[in-house]
Amino acid sequence: KRLPDEYKEYFQFVVSRVYELEDKPRLYWVHDLALDPIHSFLTESDGISKFKKLVFVSHWQQQQFNTLLKIPYDRGVVIKNAIDPIPKHEETETKDLQLIYASTPQRGLDILVNALDLIDRTDFHLHVFSSYKLYGWEQNDEEYKPLFERLESDSRVTNYSTVSYDELREHWKNMHILAYPSTWQETSCRVAMEAMSAHCAIVTSNWGALPETC
Repeated sequence: KRLPDEYKEYFQFVVSRVYELEDKPRLYWVHDLALDPIHSFLTESDGISKFKKLVFVSHWQQQQFNTLLKIPYDRGVVIKNAIDPIPKHEETETKDLQLIYASTPQRGLDILVNALDLIDRTDFHLHVFSSYKLYGWEQNDEEYKPLFERLESDSRVTNYSTVSYDELREHWKNMHILAYPSTWQETSCRVAMEAMSAHCAIVTSNWGALPETC
């Protein structure tokens, strides 16, 4: 939305999913993993030729497309994700550490919930913002219902499900640690960027593009 209109008129910007292609130079802004089925067309004889450039969100992601799909490096460029910085704020004064998990449930929430019972201390509280409702895929939450029920019954946890982006930004100001034992290969990770912007410490896994982002 911040691009000058002249660029929008000259290029077609294809974001994440390829639908109807226009008769103009095209840029494919890729957010997902290389082996996601939505990218299978890139391995076809004329697949990559549909685009002037592929735009990747991390060097790790571009490397994966090169290694797994044989996409030449010169067909892509890396432009890393950005966020609106979390406004400067006073540190929250609480006797307990405030932990946050803010991602869909399949990315390591089960690991985190089980890890709580291994922590030999009680001076913390976990705030969970996790649901597929964010993407309009409420039906995907069904298989995680037992996990959400565990969250609801644990006095050390507050489960918010899905909140608006503006509300989540306000919560960041009160957090101390992003607790994200990710089991998902992130191609970038905006949540980690927001955590750093909010001056939170980060506990996460050495997986995907997380080391590059952090």
